[in-house]
This record gives sequence, structure tokens and C-alpha cells, in this order.
Amino acid sequence: MSFIKITSTFLQGGIVNQIIPGSGVVYKYFKFKSDDNINIAEYSVSQLIFYFERIFAYLLLSIFLGFLTIVSINTGMILFIVLYVLSVCLIFFLRRKNIYNFINKIVGNNEKLRKIASDFSNIKKVVKNNLLYFIIIFFLFLLQAILECIVFSHIF
Repeated sequence: MSFIKITSTFLQGGIVNQIIPGSGVVYKYFKFKSDDNINIAEYSVSQLIFYFERIFAYLLLSIFLGFLTIVSINTGMILFIVLYVLSVCLIFFLRRKNIYNFINKIVGNNEKLRKIASDFSNIKKVVKNNLLYFIIIFFLFLLQAILECIVFSHIF
């Protein structure tokens, strides 16, 4: 896929999104599906990673610059959340073979779920092979957020 074609699709999706809010994502999916034969799993994971990186960049920048403080949260609540997450992770770790067999049995019985699982497996390989690009994109989002802050502060 060419850079110009992808950029054109994103810009057109932005215009469509301005006309009818929320429709830009749908437009981009159908455009990529018709032009480059991208399935829904590939598109949804790419959008999910895109938005997570963007939100994490803004969150990291707000914590770093001191606009968001974590200290104001009750320490007892933080301890409870940490212990809860650790206990759930421990349960999943101890029961991982049973969970894997259960999910494998469900996926094995359904052709559509097998196709989706295969798509996600391919996506996992692509993400692993291109991890450096995802890190670069995150730092570009961080740079974009910093530039937006500078421009905003100079305007006002």
C-alpha cells in the first residue's frame, strides 16, 4: 500500500467524519476493504493500537508536565486495585491450560471463529515483526502532542 493512498484515505475519512460525526471510521474501513482487501480484524486492531498510542502519549505528557497527578487517589484504593489485578492474573496463570482448552474447543467448533482467530494470529505476527515502527509512531504522537501544546500556548 502506498503512503499517498493511505494518507488520502485518512484525509477523506476526516472530511466524512466532519460531515457526519463517527462515520469517518466506517468510511475508512470500507475504503481500505475495497482498495486493499483489509478485513475487519486487521482494521479494528490497527485502529485500537492507533488510539491507545495516542491516549497514552497524552496521558504520559500530562503526567510528565504535572497537569495530572496520581497522588490524589486514595492509597488504600490503589492497593486494592493492584491486589485485585494480581489475584486475577494469578488465577488465569494457574488455570491457563483449562482456559486454553475451553477456548480452543469453542473456536474449533465454529468456522467463523477459526477464521477470526487465524486473522488475529496473523496480526500478532505483523505487530511483532514491526514493533519498532509502533514505537516510532508512539514517539511521533508524543511529539505531536508537545507541538499542539506549544502552539496552543502561543496562540493564547
